[in-house]
Amino acid sequence: MSARDAAACTACDKGRFGDAALPQSNPSHCRPCPAGQYQDEAQATFCFACGVGRAGNSEGAPSAAL
Repeated sequence: MSARDAAACTACDKGRFGDAALPQSNPSHCRPCPAGQYQDEAQATFCFACGVGRAGNSEGAPSAAL
């Protein structure tokens, strides 16, 4: 990836992930993690599933903490 391409990348916040199906210019590119998943780092392209015995019921969780 060139420096120019890297500068154009959208940095999604914690609790969100970059949807590869949408162009980064699309305001909906950064999607909230679905309920039952989380992402504790920015600039992610996926979300983690909550561990056994833990499940969130809201979208956009930035951590696995209850």
